[in-house]
Amino acid sequence: MSRPKTPSKTIKLYWQALRPYRGWVWMHLVLVAAAVALQSIAVPYLLSEGLGELPGFLAKPGADFWAAFGTIITLYLLAQAGVWLFWRISGIALVKMQIGVVRDLEQSVFNHLTTLSYRFFTGSFSGALVTQANRFVSSFERLYDSLAFDILSLAIRISFSFLIIFMFAPLVAWGLLAFCALYIVSAVILFKKKMPASARSAAAHTKVTARLADNLTNVSAIKYFARERDEIRAYGDITTHHYLAARRDWILQELIHAWQAILMIGFESLVFVFSLKLVADRQIDLGQLVLIQALIWSIFGNLWNVGRVARNIERSLADAAEMTQILMLEPEVKDPPHAPATTITKGH
Repeated sequence: MSRPKTPSKTIKLYWQALRPYRGWVWMHLVLVAAAVALQSIAVPYLLSEGLGELPGFLAKPGADFWAAFGTIITLYLLAQAGVWLFWRISGIALVKMQIGVVRDLEQSVFNHLTTLSYRFFTGSFSGALVTQANRFVSSFERLYDSLAFDILSLAIRISFSFLIIFMFAPLVAWGLLAFCALYIVSAVILFKKKMPASARSAAAHTKVTARLADNLTNVSAIKYFARERDEIRAYGDITTHHYLAARRDWILQELIHAWQAILMIGFESLVFVFSLKLVADRQIDLGQLVLIQALIWSIFGNLWNVGRVARNIERSLADAAEMTQILMLEPEVKDPPHAPATTITKGH
């Protein structure tokens, strides 16, 4: 079997499946962006504004509470209502789009498999084909969710956080931007190097599933020829191979997580000390200090998931690779163009 540039081929196949639903896709992405902007940027900003007004309010005994905080409270409630509304509508758009794409992918895989020659199936395990087909479809869901909910969300949080912090603490804003760039680039490079290990783990898991399915399908033949011990031994060899491949994959992932944790702890400690110094020098107020910390921790939540997102993406592409290669195969037997319909006049 030829080995094309599988990731790019997989993405092309998924993109073709998305095209009929592109209106729902854009609607979903815009609503997710709006919800994230309100939830992770507007809400913390309004909270910091409230905290910033609090010392002045307390310094004036008898001051009117609603005059001081009424506008902030109203905007805060509207922002929370907007978050709820945007997430709910985006969920409807996601259902409309994703379920349709999954159905189309399942049909495309089935249609292609039925056009392949009999010789292809004599050299393939039915259990493996079922596993590869299911992985190809489920990989689309994981890949889209990672792009829509993680990468888009992270881009919005970093962009708006930089702009807001830059207004009152430019050095902190530039430091945040540099840190995010270092973190993301290192995560992408490290997980790209880990991708072959994930591909080997996925391939080994396919063999485990295929062997189990085929043994259960042909259990009568195993019993007739008393092959139980041989099959148990062979299955043990396959599961051991999968165990070793999966263990290496997970060890590499833990090493990457350790590096990412060091970056986060070091940067957050520097920002905390520097922000306290800015407050002590009266260059920023307490509300702005809280806002910096809230925005950074909001970004950290997404950044920490960059490893998981990168893993999901590379694992999705690795899981889809085997079926993608099958979908790239041309049927060995084809009807000639403009072939006349077969007509049978006698049954003998």
